[in-house]
Amino acid sequence: MKVLDSDLLIGIMKKNSDAFDWFEASKNSREDLATTALNAQELLYGSLLTINPSEGYRLTAEFIKSLSILDLDLESAELSSRLRSELKKKGQSIGIMDEMIAGICLRNDASIVTRNTKHFSRVGGLDVEKW
Repeated sequence: MKVLDSDLLIGIMKKNSDAFDWFEASKNSREDLATTALNAQELLYGSLLTINPSEGYRLTAEFIKSLSILDLDLESAELSSRLRSELKKKGQSIGIMDEMIAGICLRNDASIVTRNTKHFSRVGGLDVEKW
């Protein structure tokens, strides 16, 4: 399973050629594509700040519903808490949102597809794919 990070989702919605090409190729390869509820929140929030919030929200929600959504359950929370404390002790924190997203990916044995490889590559055991 591949979890699409917010930067990729935004790129797809804005029809960025690299993002859109990656998405189309992955759909054709029948990859199981997902995102997290946290990424969904980031996109929905951003859509409400656009020039036409009602239309932006509708289109964003429609797109997000086409993906599997992974939640922050208790096991994901435990994993992200451990991860957060380990990274903080090393002085390598990546931010609470990315730490929770990483915990969700680890819990679901999923890779993360992102351009934010600098952050996610700090997470041991997480497969990071750059789009």
